[in-house]
Amino acid sequence: MDKKLLIIGVAIVVIVVIAAVVFIGLGGKSDDGTQRVDGRLWILGNADGDLDIDNDDVKYIEERVKDKSLIRGDDKKWCDANYDSVIDQKDVDFVKTLIKGKSDVIYYQNYNGMDSNNNLISQVIKFRVPDADKPVYLMLEARCLAEEVLVVINKNPDHYKVVAASKQCFDYDGQLQFSKQTNPKVMQTTNSNITLDEITILEETYTDGSLILCMGADNYYNKGIEEKIAGYGNTQVVRLPSWERGLTLTGLMTFGYLFGSQGDIKGKTSWDMAQDYAKWNIKYTTIITEAVKDLKDSDKKTMANMVITETNGTYVYKIQTSSSDPYNYSVEAGAKNFGDKFGSAQSGGNNVEISKSDLAIMYDVDAIVLQTSGEAFDKINGPKRSTDCLNLGVSALDGWISPDADIYAMSFAFFNGAPYVISMILYAQFLYDDIPAISKLDYKEIYKEYLDLIGWGDRDLSYLVIYSGPGHTKTA
Repeated sequence: MDKKLLIIGVAIVVIVVIAAVVFIGLGGKSDDGTQRVDGRLWILGNADGDLDIDNDDVKYIEERVKDKSLIRGDDKKWCDANYDSVIDQKDVDFVKTLIKGKSDVIYYQNYNGMDSNNNLISQVIKFRVPDADKPVYLMLEARCLAEEVLVVINKNPDHYKVVAASKQCFDYDGQLQFSKQTNPKVMQTTNSNITLDEITILEETYTDGSLILCMGADNYYNKGIEEKIAGYGNTQVVRLPSWERGLTLTGLMTFGYLFGSQGDIKGKTSWDMAQDYAKWNIKYTTIITEAVKDLKDSDKKTMANMVITETNGTYVYKIQTSSSDPYNYSVEAGAKNFGDKFGSAQSGGNNVEISKSDLAIMYDVDAIVLQTSGEAFDKINGPKRSTDCLNLGVSALDGWISPDADIYAMSFAFFNGAPYVISMILYAQFLYDDIPAISKLDYKEIYKEYLDLIGWGDRDLSYLVIYSGPGHTKTA
């Protein structure tokens, strides 16, 4: 990979700066020593904290029913499968019904927004399992779930039907191609103001099945919508704000389980697909994390994630901080991040605006990723728009950074759902292409693996290309 002349252009979607919040890592061990990883299943009854619910969980809970002294730490939550605040034989029996796919309800943990003191809101949600013999209609109101929904339902179009999507979600059509599969109605809303009238129309139109509103965190997407639809028959809300927590894999696993673990749906279930995705995700993210885990702090390179825009000759510089997805992915790929110098994001955004004089302290930055903006990635004009983005960024930084810094332009499309893995690979290669385990990874081939496992093996990849362009600024 030629780091000196590289621009990543990915003709996928409309690019927007996503308002993400603090990354919550679930790696490491809990109080009771149980391994908790980003890929675990957020379903009560998943007592051992792994990727699935099986007889291991039954045995785990049985041991604690027999000997209460074993109950400690997270056990109080995850062993309480039926959510009645008591760990007893009823929980063992409940998990057995989950394994058989015979439960009418599933309880799952949701990390859903932040309170006024910036503390994580965590709550257990009751999911009413849809009748496997009736269609389930999905309203994709938050784009953070759009790809995940499409992944887990792709093999079951006769059961799960995407019937409506917000305008912002529909903007991802180039990436998701869901209009070709389901031709959903586009609700002309944002992610935060779908009206009760719109929900009523859906409810009245699809009375033969269940209507599920798929949304992200409550403090971003239709706050309090659950109360608005109280009494709406079979309608319910599922919130799994995965990318907002940096937990794309965990959210997908749980979504797949909720929609695919119950009933006998022909073909590959959404739970099967979520499992396949988890294995793919963990395989490649583990390669990256293992390759950089022993780097000394002094050996870590510094990366700056930037958004640069220009209006009538005036440039605006924004630095991604610890509340942004690009920041999180680059740190997981072994970087020290320049955004740390500017604290957390400003309210309502995931970046901090800085002055040009602030750029002077960027002189020792090893790598800069410039994020593209605007409708940059249609298949016809995308390459030029990507190149223009790089040239704009280089021009804006002219004379303000080291000539030794590598500059890249990268699509924000990589920062949702499955592309999380691709983002980590690219960031790691930007920084450490001298590490064999990292340099040998081919992100195009890895992305094709993902498309094959979700049934999109024939998808056009002509837009997924690398362009060369100017790689450095002039020095003052």
